[in-house]
Amino acid sequence: MSDFFSVLSTSIKQKLRVVCKNIKCITKLFAMVGMMMAYKFRCLSCGAVSYSASPLKYQKSKNCEQCGGKVIQIHPPMKLGEILLELDTITQEQLEQALAIQRRMATRVALGRILLKLRYVNQSELEKALNLQQEIG
Repeated sequence: MSDFFSVLSTSIKQKLRVVCKNIKCITKLFAMVGMMMAYKFRCLSCGAVSYSASPLKYQKSKNCEQCGGKVIQIHPPMKLGEILLELDTITQEQLEQALAIQRRMATRVALGRILLKLRYVNQSELEKALNLQQEIG
């Protein structure tokens, strides 16, 4: 390590000393930036938590590394329709149809109610997704 410092110029050594003194601040900053940018996932089978810089749709595997179970994004929080899609409960087309109906309605009706009326989900599937949304939100 002393050989490394001997080849550095004085100005670089001074800058390194300043950086080393502020390493705790830098570490905290990286942690804060990481928390703002990171995606957090949880396995629905074993509950294992994992992190990534990219969303689940860009991951090589959408399965838990520990048990092979299905993984779902828990941060940033997902909307109900996104959760139902991830759980393979509804298709993208079904979600788009339900959202179109929701937009056309004069009064606001919850997406879950619309999906139930259309029979795209049953009560237990909706409750599972809503419970999951509440846990991660």
